[in-house]
Order: sequence, then structure tokens, then C-alpha cells
Amino acid sequence: MTKYPEWQPYCSRGQLSGCPSKDRYQRPAFEIFFREAIQSKAAFLLYDIKTAEIIGTSRYHDIHSADESITIGYTFLARVYWGGTHNKALKTLMLDHAFTHFTTAYFNIGENNIRSQKAIEKLGAIKTLHTENHTATQPKNKHYIYKLTKETWQKTNNPDTTNHNHHHFIAAPQKGNAVIK
Repeated sequence: MTKYPEWQPYCSRGQLSGCPSKDRYQRPAFEIFFREAIQSKAAFLLYDIKTAEIIGTSRYHDIHSADESITIGYTFLARVYWGGTHNKALKTLMLDHAFTHFTTAYFNIGENNIRSQKAIEKLGAIKTLHTENHTATQPKNKHYIYKLTKETWQKTNNPDTTNHNHHHFIAAPQKGNAVIK
């Protein structure tokens, strides 16, 4: 049986502002989310190096070799990390890696999640579609699909012109570690 981390500090009702799954703060819904993340084999658990606390998660999904695209999502950070540099650092790490294998990254963001929409637009992603999805384990939800191409990413995230602050967390996949310094 999988041992789940203590979920309440990370999934309280207030932590899910803008999240389409409004019941994810409840243990049964969180366990489904956590189990699916592990089963995806493409999820990252984020740790704060200074405090050794779990601060969030994100994952790759919907990988399409035919059109060289991948989706990044299911991201959440503990509320104390909102509005800082951690989300951008995480997305930078994930996008830099994704663009070594794919030419397009997509992001599905809840229609009411204005904070995440603005954050992804700052990275150069463009809103392309308003849609509704439904899976066996998730409720129906309306969201926007954002698209970011490798070419746009390289232009907007030029290391010569972008300030890369020091970030103090580890994005740890199931096997190996990816560290942001």
C-alpha cells in the first residue's frame, strides 16, 4: 500500500483557490490525485531545501510523439510559496527539460484560476482554447489550454537577458533528482 504524505497542510480548502477540483482538500480526493501522480511516473514532489518540507507538486502528462507535444500541469504549491519565484523556477526546469524532447508544451488551467493564467502568460504561453474535460476520477471542469512553443520559450527565456535567481527547492521525480540552485 502506498503511504501518502500528510496532505492537510498542502491541500486545505484555501490552498485550492482557482483549482477546478474543489474537493481535493478532502483526503479521499487527495489520495486519488496522489495515486494518479505516482502512477503517471512523470510527477515531481517539490521540497524546500532549507526546511526539508514538501511544498508542492507538478507533472508531465498527455505526451504526444506524433506532434512532439507534452502537457505540464497538476501543479500546486503551498500557499506561503505563492507569488514568489518558485513557480517560475519549477516551470523553467520542466520546460527546459521538455524542450530537449518536444517542440510544444501545453498547460490546462482552470477558467477561474486567474493567478495561474497570468503566471503562464508571463512565460510566453498563449491561450488557445476554452474547453471542458472530464475523467473517470475527476469532475467536469472548464479550463483554458495554453500553448508554448520551443521557439517562443527560447526567445523569452534567453539566459543572457533573464535573471535566474537562486531557488532553494528540489524537484524530485520518482527516479533521480533534478535540482534548481
